[in-house]
Amino acid sequence: GVDYISIGALTHSVKALDFSLEIEA
Repeated sequence: GVDYISIGALTHSVKALDFSLEIEA
């Protein structure tokens, strides 16, 4: 449902942010 999509998007955003931080580090 919507909650699942929201959580999935949030998780993806967090992973993308963590990945970006690792690249910049």
